[in-house]
Amino acid sequence: MLSKAQIKELEEIVRLFEKAEKDLKKSEHLDTKLTIPCINELRYAGYHIAKATSNDNTDENLKKAVGHCKRAIYDANESAIVFLLERIATFQNDYSKSPNVSTIVLGYSKLKQEILEISERIQHNKKQNRDSRDQYYEACTNDCDRLKDIESLLNISRDEINVLEARDVKATRRFILGILISFISLALIATNFFISKA
Repeated sequence: MLSKAQIKELEEIVRLFEKAEKDLKKSEHLDTKLTIPCINELRYAGYHIAKATSNDNTDENLKKAVGHCKRAIYDANESAIVFLLERIATFQNDYSKSPNVSTIVLGYSKLKQEILEISERIQHNKKQNRDSRDQYYEACTNDCDRLKDIESLLNISRDEINVLEARDVKATRRFILGILISFISLALIATNFFISKA
C-alpha cells in the first residue's frame, strides 16, 4: 500500500510524464530523430515506476522516476533547441550580408542577442553532469518555446526579404546598365566627333 507522500509523488510523475509527452510531440513535429533521448528517459521512468509498485525501494524508485521524467522534458526541448538553432544559423548564413533583414525583422539585433544567450545557456547545461539535466528542464522548455517563435518569425520573413533582395539586384543592374549605356554613348559621341574632325 502506498503512503500519501508516495501517492503525491506518483501524481507528480503523471504531471511530468504528460509534460514530457507534450514536449516530445513538439520535437517530433520538427524531426522524428529528435525524440530518441526523450523516449529513453520515459522508458527508464516507466521501469522505476514498475519497480516502485513491486515494493522494491518504493521511495527511491519514485524519486528516480521523477528525475527521468524531468530529464525527458529537458531532452525533448534540448534536441528541439539544437535543431532550431541550426535552422536559425542557416537563415543567418543566407542573409548575413543583407541590409534588408533589419527592415523586415524589426528588432533583429535584439533577437540575435537572445539567440546567442539561449545557445550559450544550452552549451553550459550540456557541460554539466548528465544527471543534473533535471534541474534545467523548466528553463529549457521556455527557451525552446521562444526559439520556436523566433525561428518561425525568421522563416516567415524569408519571402519579404527575398522580394527586397530581388528589387535591389534589379536596381543595381539598371544602374550598371545605365552607366554602360552612358559610357557607350559617350564613346560613340567622341568617335563621331573625332571622325567629323578628321
